[in-house]
Amino acid sequence: MIVLVTGGARSGKSSYAEKIARHLGGEPQYCCYLATGEAFDQEMQERIAKHRASRGNTFFTVEEPVALAAACRRLPAATKVVLLDCLTTWLGNVSYRLELQTQRGGEATELEESSEWREWLEYLPQAGHHTVMVSNELGMGLVPSDKISREFRDAQGRLNQQIAAAADVVIFMVSGLPLVLKGRLPDFP
Repeated sequence: MIVLVTGGARSGKSSYAEKIARHLGGEPQYCCYLATGEAFDQEMQERIAKHRASRGNTFFTVEEPVALAAACRRLPAATKVVLLDCLTTWLGNVSYRLELQTQRGGEATELEESSEWREWLEYLPQAGHHTVMVSNELGMGLVPSDKISREFRDAQGRLNQQIAAAADVVIFMVSGLPLVLKGRLPDFP
C-alpha cells in the first residue's frame, strides 16, 4: 500500500503518518522511519532531535537525504512499512545538489528529470513494503516573489500529483484533522 499524507505546515501530517505507519507495520523492528532532513544549522539540529525524541523507539531510523530508492533497497527483508518524512525536504535536498552540480560546471538538470526523482517513482509500485509519505502542500498560499521559489513550488506540486496518482490512499491534513481524498485505510481508527 502507498499512502500520501499532505497538507500545510504544522497541520499534523507527520504525527498522523506515524500513526498510519505503526498501524501498518506493527512492531518497531518492522517499521522504518526514512528521514530526509539534514542538520545544516542549529535550528535544524534541534528540529531533528525533537522528531527523534517524539518517535521514541517505535521505528528504526534510516537517514537518507537524497537516494531514497537505494536506501529502501538496503532495508532488512522483514521491513513491513517505510515512513518517509518528508518529500518536500527531500526535493529541496535534490534541488540543492543539482544546483551545486551546475555551479561546478556540470550540465543543468531539471528536478523532474533527476535520477533521484525517476528512481523513487519507479521504485514505489514494486516496493516489498507499505510506504507512507509526508509532503507539504505548497500551492495554497501566496505566489513566491522570486523565480527559484516559484520553480520549487511548481516542482513540489507536480511531485505531489505524481505521488498521489500512484498512491492507494491520499490524506489531506487540516488543523490536525485528516480528510481522505483517495482510497481507504484498512481498519484504521
